[in-house]
Formats: sequence, C-alpha cells, structure tokens
Amino acid sequence: NKLIESILNEINNYEKNLEKLNGNIDLVSTKITNLEKKDTELAVRLGSLIENFDETFNESLELYKPEYNSSIDEIKEKRDFIKGEIKRLGQVNLLALEELEEIKKRYDYLISQKEDLIAAKKDLDLLVSKTMEVSKKQFTDSLKKVKNNFDKIFKRLFNGGKTDLYLTDREDIFKSGIEFVAIPPGKRMNKKTLLSGGEKTLTAIALLFSIFMVKPSPFCFLDEVDHDLDEENNIRFLNLLKEFTDTTQFVIITHNRRTMEFADVIYGVTTEQPGVSKVVSLDVVERAVG
Repeated sequence: NKLIESILNEINNYEKNLEKLNGNIDLVSTKITNLEKKDTELAVRLGSLIENFDETFNESLELYKPEYNSSIDEIKEKRDFIKGEIKRLGQVNLLALEELEEIKKRYDYLISQKEDLIAAKKDLDLLVSKTMEVSKKQFTDSLKKVKNNFDKIFKRLFNGGKTDLYLTDREDIFKSGIEFVAIPPGKRMNKKTLLSGGEKTLTAIALLFSIFMVKPSPFCFLDEVDHDLDEENNIRFLNLLKEFTDTTQFVIITHNRRTMEFADVIYGVTTEQPGVSKVVSLDVVERAVG
C-alpha cells in the first residue's frame, strides 16, 4: 500500500507539472501570436507610411533615420525573451496525452483494487469481532458450567468442602489464566501443595470430569490415577467413572485390584519364559456372559 501510494503521488506530481507546463506553453504561444500579429500590423503600417511619404514628397523615407518608438523596441525585446523561454522549455512530448491516458487507467485500476482491499478488511474486521464476541460468550458460559460441575463433583468425592474457579485476568479472557481453589472439609488451605497425594488425585479427577460434563471426550487415558487413593476413595472414583462410560471410552493403566475388577477388558504383560514378554488379554464382559 505504501509503494502504491508513493507511485500515485509521483503520478499526481507529474500530472500537475505537465498541466502547469501546458498552461505556460499556451500562454506564451498566445502572447507570441499576439505580438506577431502586432508586428505584422506595424510592418504593414510602416510600409504604408513609406509609400504615402514617397507619393506625397516624391522622396524615399529610407534616406532618413527616424527614431523608432521605444514601445517597438520593448515589444521586440519581450518577444525575443519569450522565444528564449519557449526554447528553454525543451522538447514537447507529443505522446504525453496517450501516456497520461495509460497512467490514468493504471491509476483507476489501483484505486479500485485499494477500495476492494479496504472493503475486504472491513468485512474481516467485522467477522473477527463477531467471532470474538461469540467465542467470549461460549468460553464464559463453559467456564461457569465447569465451575458448577467442579463444585458438585468435588463435594461428592470429599463429602463436602469448598471450591472456586476464576480467571486471573477478567479484562482479557483470551490471555487470562485460570486458577482454582479446592478446600476439603475440615481444612483451611488454598494451595495444592498443602494437599495430600490422595486429595490431589481426587481434586484432579473432579476437575477432569467437570470438563467432561460440558464437553465429553470419546477417549480418555488415565495413568496410575488411583495410585494414591485408598479403598474408599477408589470406590468413589470408580462409581463416578462408571457414569461417564456411556459417552467416553476409558483406558486405565493401573495395578489396583478394584480398578481391574471394574474394567470390561483387561490387557497385561507376562513373562512365561525368562526374557520373553507376552501380551495377554481378558474380556471380562464376554467371559461373564459365557
């Protein structure tokens, strides 16, 4: 755009200079024509005077040295000056009008392209603005739902407690972080480093499933998520997990007996022979039906 504007400015300057030079040429040409007419008229009058003088006095006027009117000298001097000015103007480009027409076509084309770009930019700005508004609303609504779900699941897993989920920068939600507070019943803390291993696990489970309640995922991999859970909390986790098996397929890496009993299909690695690993599987549901 800057290059186009620079070229257009140069074109405008050349057009202005050309118009000014053409105007000067026309003005000078008019003056020369008028002076030439006047000089011709004076020459005719002078010839007529010479003839009349010869007829009247029978004497040639060329024998006398009359003093010419100073205005004639001024006119001649001005005429010579104007001719010099015309000569200093240099060669006149006879193709200037055709070149001007081509430049004008190029100029009109660039202007139309510029207008199209400006219109497209306005459309894109409007689209981005609408997208940002819709995204902001959807994000805010989803965050509220996750917050409510997180509070419900946390209280269910801990039999009480208090939670909170909030943005670190409410002015710019797209660059904001998300902080959450999880306080189990009977404790006063808001830092996860003060939670036990099992409490951290249950808090992470509550946050994960609160998101699944808003937007389910077709697959979910859980690696040793029940490692720090005791028997009672593991049962709570499995009961919660069972409610989501209709929308999400869970793949759990575990050594917990309770979790393996909950699974529909079990995969394991065994070494029947020293140094040789073998993958075995067990379809619990099919075996139960059989």
